[in-house]
Amino acid sequence: MVPSEDEAGITAHDPGGPKKVAGWRRAAEAAAFFVLAALIVAGGLMLWQRHTASQPLEIALAEAPGAGQVSVYVSGAVNRPGIYSVDSGKLVTDALRAAGGITADADLGALDLRQRLRDSGQLYVPRQGESPQRININNAAAWLLETLPGIGEKTAQKIIEYRVQNGLFQRLEDLRDLKLVSASTFDRIRDRITVGP
Repeated sequence: MVPSEDEAGITAHDPGGPKKVAGWRRAAEAAAFFVLAALIVAGGLMLWQRHTASQPLEIALAEAPGAGQVSVYVSGAVNRPGIYSVDSGKLVTDALRAAGGITADADLGALDLRQRLRDSGQLYVPRQGESPQRININNAAAWLLETLPGIGEKTAQKIIEYRVQNGLFQRLEDLRDLKLVSASTFDRIRDRITVGP
């Protein structure tokens, strides 16, 4: 009797066997390559996002102002925006100095550098070419009016008193025509104020 191929340890030759194994191996290598490529791309994107993401804004917080000091919030085109305590009676320039100075693109022409600082005031330094948000003179608080060049505490109070006693302003020119501000001050603030919504 002749032993079978299995009994003799001989198996029938499958002509597609090694080719099938090689095909599976290539498919596995291709899949591994694509997974590795996807991981590299994803890692690169994460690094790129981390590198290009804007840095968080650091805001300096001052301690509560002591006697004879005022607290002012300085923001915009300054090196260190934040809340600073400065001696009472100091000027806008002193607050800018406390905030680390201005950036190269600051528009100082939009500020009244001789204006005295008030407690709980806000000082925004616009950038060159930036269109500042217009202040509605019909509903602005005194501190907001005081951010306008040439408008101090007394002038802001006059504007508010007029508004309370006589109603809303109809035209921007009412400020000048009613002599609430000088003609030169009006020319400086005309593009920064509004009477409408």
